[in-house]
Amino acid sequence: MVMLCARRTRYALCAGWVLALMTRGVTLELFVSATSLGWSRKAVRWDTSAESADVIVRRLEELVGGRWISVHLDFTDAVVEWSADKEGSWVTIDSPGQGKVVRWSDLPGTLHAALSNTVAEAALDAELAPYSLPGESFDEAVGIFILQSPGHRMWQVQTLSIRSAWEMASLPPSRIHVLVHGLQDWRPHEWRKALGGAWDLFGGLHWCGGYNRYPVLNPRLMKHRMTDNYWNKVFVMVKLLTVRRYKYVVSLDDDVMLQPSTLAALVSSGPRADSVGCGVVVPLTQNGIPSAELWAEAWLDASAKQRCELAGYGGCSLAFRAALEAFATTSAAGRAPARRRVLQQRDLSKFLLLGIRTLGTRRSAKPWPSVSNTCTLSAATKLA
Repeated sequence: MVMLCARRTRYALCAGWVLALMTRGVTLELFVSATSLGWSRKAVRWDTSAESADVIVRRLEELVGGRWISVHLDFTDAVVEWSADKEGSWVTIDSPGQGKVVRWSDLPGTLHAALSNTVAEAALDAELAPYSLPGESFDEAVGIFILQSPGHRMWQVQTLSIRSAWEMASLPPSRIHVLVHGLQDWRPHEWRKALGGAWDLFGGLHWCGGYNRYPVLNPRLMKHRMTDNYWNKVFVMVKLLTVRRYKYVVSLDDDVMLQPSTLAALVSSGPRADSVGCGVVVPLTQNGIPSAELWAEAWLDASAKQRCELAGYGGCSLAFRAALEAFATTSAAGRAPARRRVLQQRDLSKFLLLGIRTLGTRRSAKPWPSVSNTCTLSAATKLA
């Protein structure tokens, strides 16, 4: 869980796929079979510039009926062909064999997965288009990214706080982007129902399964992590914040539960952080584990650690402060007992934010390139 100023992060971005020209108005062609209609490898085409995947699937379901359809799509042996003419660009994906059975509810996600694994730029356009508002500007907006795990339902609890914060008008201009890698999670209608009146905050679902969509962001890493779901989500997040030009970014796992006031304080912390030169806002976890202190202990040099301050630190109980100080000064051999003392002092009366006035360096490594001149903030809010 983190809030950061996107414009303080430096990334070298360049075109991700060889078909750089095929980024608008791409038509995706897949092949399906349906015994009820006598179809065997019938071509289904989706013009991504004309209609959504949901419209295509709804029309196909009405025609075929039943509970599922067989789709010839397997990237382990797929044959992918690209073409372009005066009418537009095409990408055709075909796999040998009998195909795989796909439920109608999973077919929209399947179409987006196929597109994202072949023409990443067109996939991003198709993901954003249904939720874009005319004349919308993101220069002062916050991009809220929710990393969803397959089949987990805790995000529905998370949306309760989002709705409440929105209804209290305590959120700054924001858009929510949900990053998924499970077909069962490609359910925009469920997000519409959960967000209710706050639906205008929704910015889109984004497919992050299979091959990384933007490997050029870190070619060296992609030699070993090309199909890593977590890094896929990170890279999609980076791409989105540059395309949309969000000024601030909030990243949340789908099982993070914050009360509305705490969530609003985190999402709104950007301008305040800017005013004191801050780049990153990192709250402590709710179970009392001093994760921010552990990060500082592991990655900062001695000089930077001396300048490291905890916002709201003075408002904690003396016992909790003593436990933290004991933890910070304990040797590795005595770290476990010190950690237990910290956990015993579950003083979570304040939502603490770690601020580092000058970011240090990793031991025996180059300085961190992505964040600089972070700051000390006072406590944002209280946990009930």
